[in-house]
Amino acid sequence: MALYLNFYHEVQKQKLQRQRDPLKIGIMILLVIAMGFIAYYFWRLEAVQKAKNELVRVSNDWKTAEPKEKAALVRKDEVDQMQKLADSLAHKVENRFYWAPLLEHLLQIVPSNIQITGLDATVSNIGQKRVTLVVSGISSGIQPRTAAEDLRTTLQTKLSANYQQVTAIFRTLEDSTETVQLGGKNLPTSVFTIDVTLMTPDIAETAKGSEKPVRGPKL
Repeated sequence: MALYLNFYHEVQKQKLQRQRDPLKIGIMILLVIAMGFIAYYFWRLEAVQKAKNELVRVSNDWKTAEPKEKAALVRKDEVDQMQKLADSLAHKVENRFYWAPLLEHLLQIVPSNIQITGLDATVSNIGQKRVTLVVSGISSGIQPRTAAEDLRTTLQTKLSANYQQVTAIFRTLEDSTETVQLGGKNLPTSVFTIDVTLMTPDIAETAKGSEKPVRGPKL
């Protein structure tokens, strides 16, 4: 059996001790940690740079899109104004008040012994239309005041068949010194003024309750 003698065991022992030196081991651990921090720093630096690049890209896109957005908002306001105007015009057209039927009714109601000398009319376009007529005229007959009263009551009765809340009230009724010839006779006269008011429904409101627009008496 061979015998080996190690004359360098002291040197090897010292070398092994140096390798196990705690200071050296600590330094190596610190170096590893430092390298980890450096790697993390460069990784975060790259992420920040990507974020900055994305911010620059979004800012450039916004600078390009902002004028278009402002122009679109201005255009939207213009379109809204045009739509409101169109709706207003359409509402006025759909809810206009037709005067021809009312005048036709007046022609049928006024008898031959009464002459209409003045007619003034106004209409309110808010909600239900309120129509106001001021009828001035001259009545003749054996009892001209009675003829004028008959016209007033006839106006209220006949117009109530086509309109709502009809009222006919004398503003003035006076005897006149003038006479007229009717049927070969000279008859006394009276002058009168009658205030007639009536209501007609808003066509737009009426149409909401029916499938087809209601176009009843309109002016």
